[in-house]
Amino acid sequence: MNGFYWIYLVMFAFLLAYHKSECKETKVRLYYAACGFLILMFAMQDYSVSGDNDEYMLQYGIIRDLPVSEFLNHKFELGFVIINKLLANTFQSDRVLFVVMSVLVLAPFCVWMERESSHPMMALM
Repeated sequence: MNGFYWIYLVMFAFLLAYHKSECKETKVRLYYAACGFLILMFAMQDYSVSGDNDEYMLQYGIIRDLPVSEFLNHKFELGFVIINKLLANTFQSDRVLFVVMSVLVLAPFCVWMERESSHPMMALM
């Protein structure tokens, strides 16, 4: 639980710097730095953080060894299975799955928040 306090503290520092800045370009950079920090934290999370993570890692190992004819009928959605198969055949580490998932999920979310919110850093918090 202690790690979460550090994440909140860093994000609060980004928030303070964002609101103290008067330059629009600096605000945009701070916002995307905060987004990058969140993506990095999501990518570095331990498998025990969520019950889903254990299942993702189990399926990552299973999908890696499946022949093409079988992985197309796997129980997970096809996009997830294809990403798993591609990553498993390209990289040695299973950590890359969390990196790619964090970028695919959080990056579009951060862009959307920045465009649609009048206070994007507050919305990100």
